[in-house]
Amino acid sequence: MAFNKPWYKVRNLERFFLGVISVVLLLLFFQLFSVLQNDFEEVPGRLANGTIMNLNDAKPGERAKQLLQKGYYYKDQRDIDLVSSVINRGLATKETEIDNIGELNKSKYNINAEEAYEKGGQNFKKRVEVSRTLVGFSDEDANLFNQEKSRPISVPAINNLGLGDHTISGEIRNRDNIPVSGVLVRLRLIVPQDSVYSSSVSEVDKMVVEFKNGVRKVFALDSARNRQLQTFTAYSRTDALGNYGFAG
Repeated sequence: MAFNKPWYKVRNLERFFLGVISVVLLLLFFQLFSVLQNDFEEVPGRLANGTIMNLNDAKPGERAKQLLQKGYYYKDQRDIDLVSSVINRGLATKETEIDNIGELNKSKYNINAEEAYEKGGQNFKKRVEVSRTLVGFSDEDANLFNQEKSRPISVPAINNLGLGDHTISGEIRNRDNIPVSGVLVRLRLIVPQDSVYSSSVSEVDKMVVEFKNGVRKVFALDSARNRQLQTFTAYSRTDALGNYGFAG
């Protein structure tokens, strides 16, 4: 059987629950206010001792240096000096006050990787080295980065490896679809142990590296002087039309 309450009783029930919800919300907001109030009470003291900073301070670079030192963010003083100088340089040109720390992620605070490597400490040097690894300057090619800036290695646009009859070739263009010349291209290969390119070795006595004509080959030698190709790395440099290739 159906039971319907009078409308005024339903309204009273709604008012009761609205009142309960309001009380709960008031308690929650009061608790939030109390927590934030306690945090704000610590602000003057922490600003004074340098464990937090005001980005709109008159000397943001010095405040950033204190913060990084007292917060143990970096161990190397050169990293701290670099960060503080970049912040000081970026904030010196600000037109309005900064609302939050997210402003420091904008392009005006970017730093060139070369500057970071030269002026930074252990942390920044490691970050730059990781970036170089991602673009190919790793392991035995780590020194190529600096060499490319001063005296690039001389390699042909089409480099013949002498290991077969096939060719790998391509073309490099920039975002405007214009051919890019002078780009160093690297081809790496890890050869399986049963490679047909070399005589098999029984027990590896030592590893031998050969590098000529832009091809680095690593051989495993046994006591009988039998050798087996383990890996090779070949280089070519794009010509005026952006073409490169590896023959053989």
